[in-house]
Amino acid sequence: MALSNHFTYLPTIDAFTASWALADAEAGGAGVVLADGTDQAALQGLRGDLAGALEAVRKLEMDARLAAGQLSMARRAVLGRLGEFTRTARAWWSRSPLAGSFPMVPRDTAALDKFLRPVRDALRLWGRINVGPPSPGVTLPLQLGAAGDFARADLEALRDECLTSRDAGEEAEFELGIARRVRDGWEKRVREVLAAYGAAAAARLGALSPVVASLPRLYPLPGHTPDPVPATAAWDDLQSAAQVAWEPSADPKLAGYGVRWCPGETYDKKEERLAGRTGKEGRSLRTTEGLESPGDAVTYKVYVLLTTENERGSKPVTVRRPLPPP
Repeated sequence: MALSNHFTYLPTIDAFTASWALADAEAGGAGVVLADGTDQAALQGLRGDLAGALEAVRKLEMDARLAAGQLSMARRAVLGRLGEFTRTARAWWSRSPLAGSFPMVPRDTAALDKFLRPVRDALRLWGRINVGPPSPGVTLPLQLGAAGDFARADLEALRDECLTSRDAGEEAEFELGIARRVRDGWEKRVREVLAAYGAAAAARLGALSPVVASLPRLYPLPGHTPDPVPATAAWDDLQSAAQVAWEPSADPKLAGYGVRWCPGETYDKKEERLAGRTGKEGRSLRTTEGLESPGDAVTYKVYVLLTTENERGSKPVTVRRPLPPP
């Protein structure tokens, strides 16, 4: 496997490590050592550093998605309870001086600060209602729900959950930016070492060495890129997974297909991840990558993969995992 995306680095390092072991055995003595002193053991250490950086990015991406999912569910719960409170207040206090203070139910898509403004107004009004005087037929403090078990404090808790989830998501995104820069730094070092190894092996062993003749590829071979294939994606309720499907490629150098994904509704090729690969006969792939929580959205591309390791992706297709019924 040649370098093309973040997920190709570790397999490529493994291929170069195997080659380096053969080169050391053929060279004898200290083996093949780069001008800066890097040897095969140092490459293995570099692999561990990069693996840790890739895992840190993966975890923070998951943390950000989890926080976004929790925020989405909390906002949905707030909307339901805010509407219920407003209807109750209008039913019992529409002729009181409180009538002009009924909050408007916000749009679900409103920015969080704007979304929470009527929630704060509802909490103020609910507090004012609770101190009386009671409307005829109403028991104070006011409680909502068929069982009368949703109190003002419960709406406060939902508001706080929105804020906590928002803050957790922002923290994860901040740390994610740093983790990605750390990862990119290790990847740059990997590219430098692997490129230098090829030149050092040729210098130490000679151009006729079997090891030099079979050096792993660092980048894909020159050649044409395939035509993209049409792709679709949808959430499968029965399997609790996304089903990604595509039309077949007619490229004579077809090796198979790769399904890649990015969190959210836009596709960032630099941050794409591998959901899975199929052979030439593959036409679909079921995956839950990035869709761990209700409300999660993932955008996919289906790549046509050639034997030269050249590739081309489809147009992006997005799937959102449904939220549970309110």
